[in-house]
Amino acid sequence: ALYLTYEYVPSPRAAIAGVRKLPPGHRMVWHNGQVEISRYAPDPFARRSFHALGEDAQLEALRDGLTRSVKRRLMADVDLGLFLSGGLDSAAVLASMAAHVDPRTIRTFTIGFDEPSYDETRHAAEVARMFGTRHHVRTMLADDLLELLPAIRGWLDEPFADPSLVPTHFLARFAREHVKVALGGDGGDELLLGYDTFLADTGARFYRLAPRWLRDQVARSADWLPARHGNFRPEFILRRFVRGADAESAPSRHMRWLSSVMPGAPDDPLRAELRAAITTAAIERVMAEPYTRHEGLTHAQRMSAMYFSSYLSNGILTKIDRASMAVGLEVRAPFLDPEVIALAVSLPPTLKLRAGLITKYALKRSLRGTLPAHLRHRRKHGFGMPVARWLRTTLAGELRRALAPERLRAAGMLDPVVVTRLVEEHISGRHDHRKVLWTLLVFEWWRERHRVTL
Repeated sequence: ALYLTYEYVPSPRAAIAGVRKLPPGHRMVWHNGQVEISRYAPDPFARRSFHALGEDAQLEALRDGLTRSVKRRLMADVDLGLFLSGGLDSAAVLASMAAHVDPRTIRTFTIGFDEPSYDETRHAAEVARMFGTRHHVRTMLADDLLELLPAIRGWLDEPFADPSLVPTHFLARFAREHVKVALGGDGGDELLLGYDTFLADTGARFYRLAPRWLRDQVARSADWLPARHGNFRPEFILRRFVRGADAESAPSRHMRWLSSVMPGAPDDPLRAELRAAITTAAIERVMAEPYTRHEGLTHAQRMSAMYFSSYLSNGILTKIDRASMAVGLEVRAPFLDPEVIALAVSLPPTLKLRAGLITKYALKRSLRGTLPAHLRHRRKHGFGMPVARWLRTTLAGELRRALAPERLRAAGMLDPVVVTRLVEEHISGRHDHRKVLWTLLVFEWWRERHRVTL
């Protein structure tokens, strides 16, 4: 149930009964026949005060701290590169790299897709031209997906359903042809409030002020909208917003917005008797624990702590580690340097989510004079692949094979009637079930490889 919700198995739990994972920032010591687990990394959100400097000084401190962090990560005996997405975080890292080395020696790597709503190569190329890097571009096609999947299925020791794992691995393999170390922009969205879900959180406060009849009408209207399969289409965004906006608590809202499967929803494929064995509160606890633990902080800081402790550590960093180390590429994250983390945490909420409407405001302001306004304020795109379309076309046969009713009945975990409905609605184009179907497909691949049954 936790995997179906979050697309990963949150630590310290594991997919195999009787197995536990060591949580991030912890150590395990075997002493006198006993296992002792303790935290060695300090909680960066334990601090209860904000920086005393003025706004301009705080922005300068953040920019200088990131530059020092990048400099520390440029130390290597091998060639280095940069994952350049066209987004703000990787552009900020590139600006810091250019402060220490000749940009003409920096190799930047971008991948694109033949579906325009997923392709950022034009924006990445513009940033690369600004700095004069040695820019490398490659397009990922459906045939590349088919080529990569056997290897990915082989090295996943747990089911992990973030679809961006596949293009991240494609990018890492591409970069490894030229370099052995690459820098990336991971961590910026969690520390500086860059995700669209933080904007949704602002919108939800106003949405809940509307009368119930109006909210019900909005929810029905969202269901009536035709399904299109591009990246973050308006109807997809509206449906995701509505499914979480009514929740009273922040952890519950964000769990619903991030989840593949909302517990108890019509698209919940888990067998009823298994679903009854775990409560929604137990599933929400993954998000609720870090939010509740930092009760003394502002709502914005607590949201940051919530994403940092759950989504980043269990999801994003797991993805980048698996995808890159499978090809022997080391990826370094300047935003996760202790100095940068401390600086980001100390910033007041108004420098992160300005007026509840401008995400990652501190980074955008700190790059004024370095990046043009249209790049600094471009809407967050997200890194993914056209999974909705590929599930309808390239992977349609595999989807029907892996999620065939007889296979599901034999395994005893998923409801064949619900799953078959989801598969046929998606392939026909009537509904967009990309998140839940990819999550189920990855689970079945993992279960098949490891011969897991109930």
